[in-house]
Amino acid sequence: MASFPSQAETQTFWEQLELSYRLHHIEKVIIFDHEDCGAYASKIDPQLSKDSQREEQVHRQYLNQAYWSLKERYPSLQVELYFVKLNEEVQGILPSNNVRIS
Repeated sequence: MASFPSQAETQTFWEQLELSYRLHHIEKVIIFDHEDCGAYASKIDPQLSKDSQREEQVHRQYLNQAYWSLKERYPSLQVELYFVKLNEEVQGILPSNNVRIS
């Protein structure tokens, strides 16, 4: 959501979220990013998953951008962020005020 491959996908996401918010009165959005993601590899660096620290840092940045994008449009919405490793370990990610992608 911070950076879909195309503007049309981004617009579709926001339209669907608005529909869910209005019709179903959703109160929470949960976002899972995962290790060794092909979308991140194609968008950022095909070798991203080879450096686990860098990979996690990149995911954290995009998760934070997603968090703030959601909070900007829906301040009352609860947003949970997670990073899932291939060994099935799930890490909760706390949003940070100083991590923004330009």
